[in-house]
Amino acid sequence: MLYDILGPFGFYLMGIAALISTLIAMNAALSSAVNVLQALARDNYAPKKLTKLKENTDLPINSLIVTTIIALIFTYLAIIYANVGFTAEITSFIYFIGLAFVNLAAVSLRYKRKELARPFKAPFFPYLPIIVASTCLILAFTLEPYAFILGSIIFVIAITYYILTIADRYSIVITMAGIKFFAILIVGTFIWILNNLSIISSPNPGFEITFTKVLLRILIVICIFAICTVVLDVFPLKEFVYFFIKRIDKERVAIDIGIGQIIQLDNKRIKAIYGTNLVIAFIQIISAGFIFYLVYLFGMKLIIIEKITFGSIVISQTHSNYFFMASLLSLGFCIFISGILLLYLNQE
Repeated sequence: MLYDILGPFGFYLMGIAALISTLIAMNAALSSAVNVLQALARDNYAPKKLTKLKENTDLPINSLIVTTIIALIFTYLAIIYANVGFTAEITSFIYFIGLAFVNLAAVSLRYKRKELARPFKAPFFPYLPIIVASTCLILAFTLEPYAFILGSIIFVIAITYYILTIADRYSIVITMAGIKFFAILIVGTFIWILNNLSIISSPNPGFEITFTKVLLRILIVICIFAICTVVLDVFPLKEFVYFFIKRIDKERVAIDIGIGQIIQLDNKRIKAIYGTNLVIAFIQIISAGFIFYLVYLFGMKLIIIEKITFGSIVISQTHSNYFFMASLLSLGFCIFISGILLLYLNQE
């Protein structure tokens, strides 16, 4: 438009204006993210080192470095495995959800924490914050379905991290078991899709057969083993031992105190429980390593999902590989963290 009115000068003027507006938006977004990370560190949800301020400027330098690195990583992944528009929609989804929660939290805190200082008060309270929150939620659900799904996964991971930082030990174990179970369901669904509804290829002739016949079957075995570990997370191995002792070897029940019982175990059984838990923990860590290896294969495009077809719905190569990698990463991290947690609790 400006090119038609002002000629080349208008064209370059519009380009400079677009560049300036983009830099302003990036600066605002980065500043907001840095402040959020600094606040999380202040409230003990992130390492305290992130609250460190640079001398003479009060700039949270560590938070800025971490935020910048994360932004660069996501930008690189977007360029390599997706497109900028798709990444922007994911960001918009998380941004809308965040704004919705901020407005709803403002309403909640106004009633629950009346003693807090409030230099600014929202007009037309509580109707305006509720309207804004509702609008943000509606806009979040109008985005591209693929962005909505992946954005939801990221949102769930963030909520999970928050729960794990405020929960007690038993709640952490149960939460990890639940997350692991749902990750197994997602990966299991993808395995079925890969076997029945997808086309798999590889630049290395015959490697897709190796993936389907060998690597994918190993992944199925890992999923089955992971389901067993979910059961052991909810009902620890020592509880199974206590249960069978009370049923079979009642002489091991040393003292009855009302409805409570103290069970004495010999060193052989204690070592057996410890050793079994140790093996289960190491198998989980090794399984996580194998899952990360599969992610590497897809990341390096040694294995490619050409497309996934649901009747008339066709999911493109980019989205298919992106979603499968995301589900594998979720399961891999869940199993790895579960293994480390089991090692810690077993040693303790």
